[in-house]
Amino acid sequence: TTSTTTTPRTTTATTPKTRRGQSKKAAGTTATTPVHNGLVTPSPVSNRPLRTRRQSSPAATTGTNSWSSSPNHSRKKKIKTFHFQSEEEEEFYTFAKLMKKLEQRQRWKYKPGKLHSWNYCLPDRPGEGKGIHLVDYFTEEDEVIHYCMQNSFYEKRHELGLE
Repeated sequence: TTSTTTTPRTTTATTPKTRRGQSKKAAGTTATTPVHNGLVTPSPVSNRPLRTRRQSSPAATTGTNSWSSSPNHSRKKKIKTFHFQSEEEEEFYTFAKLMKKLEQRQRWKYKPGKLHSWNYCLPDRPGEGKGIHLVDYFTEEDEVIHYCMQNSFYEKRHELGLE
């Protein structure tokens, strides 16, 4: 018996090269596309480099959220954690209760902001337009709590009238 080997039949097909917005006739050039056993193998038509795809997130491949610890890839707003000495101190620094006391007894104000939802202003200080952020006004609840903790409002609550 004789054995015969078959080789894949190769032919070429020509397709007009087009660019976005050009008709096939206006392009005027053709590219050669090899055909193997009836299957068309795509060939590059332009000299442009291929687009690169975004790599999948490390969380998708490893099952952990490794981006959350990286400062460069953080998309979520960072949540500050505060450490309190007692439950009473923690309750004192609850934002809603604290802001109510500051507004009623210390003349703090809060008003709608231009760039942020709210501006929390210290007494007799300018707001967002003329004041300095973190000196005259605050834009986040955490900033107000942090300011009060730095200035020991809990320890001075009796003399400040914030009981």
